[in-house]
Amino acid sequence: MMMDLIKKNGWLVCIVLIGLYFFGSVGSALSENTKTTDRVKKISLGKPPKDSKIFGPTTNFPQCDRLAYVTIVKGKMAVTVDGKRGEDFEGIAQGTPLFSPAKNRVGYIVVQNKKQFVVVDGNKGAEYDGVSDLMFSPDGSHYIYKVQIGKEQAVVVDKKIGEIFGQVMTVPFFSLDSKHFVYIAVVDKQWYIVKDTKKIGPFDGVKELSFSHDSKNLVCAVLKEGAWQLWKEGLTGKSYENISSITFSPDNKRLAFVAQRNKHLLMVDNDTEHEAYPTISVPVFSPDSAHLVYPAMKGKKWAMVMDKKEGAVFDYIGDHCFSPDSRRFVYVGIKKKQYYVIEGSKASESYEAIGTLIFSPDSKHLAFPVKQGGKNTMVVDGKKGNFYEMVYDPFYSSDSSQIVYKAIKNKKSFMVKNDVEGKSYDTILSPLFSQDSKTLAYLALKGKSWLWIVNDREMDFGIVRVFDIAPLIFDSPSKLHGIGIIENPDPECVCFELNL
Repeated sequence: MMMDLIKKNGWLVCIVLIGLYFFGSVGSALSENTKTTDRVKKISLGKPPKDSKIFGPTTNFPQCDRLAYVTIVKGKMAVTVDGKRGEDFEGIAQGTPLFSPAKNRVGYIVVQNKKQFVVVDGNKGAEYDGVSDLMFSPDGSHYIYKVQIGKEQAVVVDKKIGEIFGQVMTVPFFSLDSKHFVYIAVVDKQWYIVKDTKKIGPFDGVKELSFSHDSKNLVCAVLKEGAWQLWKEGLTGKSYENISSITFSPDNKRLAFVAQRNKHLLMVDNDTEHEAYPTISVPVFSPDSAHLVYPAMKGKKWAMVMDKKEGAVFDYIGDHCFSPDSRRFVYVGIKKKQYYVIEGSKASESYEAIGTLIFSPDSKHLAFPVKQGGKNTMVVDGKKGNFYEMVYDPFYSSDSSQIVYKAIKNKKSFMVKNDVEGKSYDTILSPLFSQDSKTLAYLALKGKSWLWIVNDREMDFGIVRVFDIAPLIFDSPSKLHGIGIIENPDPECVCFELNL
């Protein structure tokens, strides 16, 4: 329950692993094309303290126009939000600060005087012996976290503490409509489902707690008299030796889970039991909810089962996915250390390795990175591109007419768009297409400067640092923004807006 802390100069300091950035006093010239400058707006997000360290930077994704982080100054830690440094504390918890998914609220967990508490929107919560798992509701209206009170635990929602238990077993979470929160708790060896303020139980065990996508149904597996049953808003089903991988279909009309009987596993789909196997994997529904697939083990081999029908047998089954229109299904089959992409009854040529399978938005195109002959290339609609030292997952434009991916050759990184290689850089980050698919933008490191690359045009705004958590974002087909740090001459966090 307690957060990971270390002693630093006599102070408790929380180690944040998301990112670490150092600011020195070395400056770099701000170089911009005059015409480009006329179309760029700079919004200051504040200046970090000189020679300070930044821990755990975070942004209000997907807008990505705000920035929060932790700095240490003279052994004291503080959270800075859009350039405004908050109160000094002994420690800030790993994984915080964080923005709410909506409403741009900011929260974090503080360590002070051997106590812990949350700060949300600048307001301090009550102090406890331990605090963890701070989370906002999807609509940003509420927040929830787990607290330690001596040897007992409880859950706090919007400053209001709930019933105290011996232990809160799960991370508390909200339904997608933000109207409900749930968690699993134990007291005196009795297990309970806690939904909002209602305690449901007791049971001998509870696990796999999940809401349906429409938030109307809460399900989990409960243990009663040595057997596991599916619990659905008070109703329990058949008894099994075990239950796992509870999964709702996208339309919420089907509910599948893996059950164990006689030491074999079987898929249960809306109470209909499939054939039992020595082991099976997680169920996957098609986007239209019409199909259900999962890998199943036959003897020492594996086969993909789709709508109860077994496919070809392989040594192993790899990545698998449906197309967005649900009409196509592909998966990776591995046999004698050779990899194949399987679609229906057809298999691709063999490869030494195959990466993530990616369909275009219109479902007409399929791309995936492969390794062959010790080198890597991208396969698009069955056709191999050029070979490189490394290739990464592809990105399609929204109209499916363009595909781009990052590649490495001679230790330099570049984008390959529709088989055409772009300019090489020291490092490049993930690409992004505009909504109308006409503009491609990404960040690239050239020497000590981070450039904006927009339709192959380099734009140098004097950025010396960028954050992986804050990519370039299109506000419209003709406008995009991104966060970077300039030195002019002191470090300053800036949100740049560019009108194309």
